[in-house]
Amino acid sequence: MKNSSNKLSCEKSQLNFLYLSDEILKIYASDGYFSRGKNIRTKMSNIIGYHLSISKDIVNSISSITDLLHNASLVHDDIIDNDKIRRGLSSIWKKYGVGKAILVGDYLISKSYQEVALMNLGYGEKTKLNDEITKTLKDSVKGAHLELEHSDQTLETTFNNYIEISSLKTGSLFSLPFRCLYNMYDKFDSNEKRSLSKAFCNLAVSYQIKDDWLDFKSSEIHTDNNSDYINNRPNIFNIMGRKYTEDLEALIHRTQKDIILNSFNTIKCFNTDLFNDLKVCLNKFINFRI
Repeated sequence: MKNSSNKLSCEKSQLNFLYLSDEILKIYASDGYFSRGKNIRTKMSNIIGYHLSISKDIVNSISSITDLLHNASLVHDDIIDNDKIRRGLSSIWKKYGVGKAILVGDYLISKSYQEVALMNLGYGEKTKLNDEITKTLKDSVKGAHLELEHSDQTLETTFNNYIEISSLKTGSLFSLPFRCLYNMYDKFDSNEKRSLSKAFCNLAVSYQIKDDWLDFKSSEIHTDNNSDYINNRPNIFNIMGRKYTEDLEALIHRTQKDIILNSFNTIKCFNTDLFNDLKVCLNKFINFRI
């Protein structure tokens, strides 16, 4: 994909403007809190939009919508998990209080719907995008609720429970750029839409497993500042840690690799160039070695 770094720089500038130009969000964005992430979803939006030949304005709007919802989830998650640091900075609730943090998260969600309203699209297309946002919010809240339920130490959490939680909480938002952009593309059949959406969702699960692995390794050294460990969250390694062995860790690693392989193969069958660019973009975020 040509000029991807320049496109990402423009996207990042647009996202910064989105926050700094808003009378409420600029208060919380001035220290760079909203702009210090990995920008995985923005990169994905660029790549998917490029290969589906979607106009730049639409891709930029989808990137903004996804970023708003992602940041809303982080603001609310930090409250739930009592996390004081996010992206090397004080979390919103820690710096400004819980009440304002709840409102900021809600405001970010409402702002995503406003972005759809401002898009130069017909009523039907806007309705489809709003439906995707609503579905994402519903699934991510359901996943977060399940995560809290399975934080109860008396409740056994199976690997299938973990996959369900990760698919809902992480996968729904991770697959949102694709689900929104394919609504602008009329060459899919319904089976392709489902299989590709599932592939993007599963890539998010593989990302979650890697993130859990990093948290698990951190908790072995620093149990006092690892919120998954403290809150008994159903982190896959916390679950397995009750009966932890090196063989079990290797099994989780192989399972994660299989998820990545199957997901990328689905995308490759649809579009080889899209597969190649996504693999370059995502590999460092989802692959890990034990």
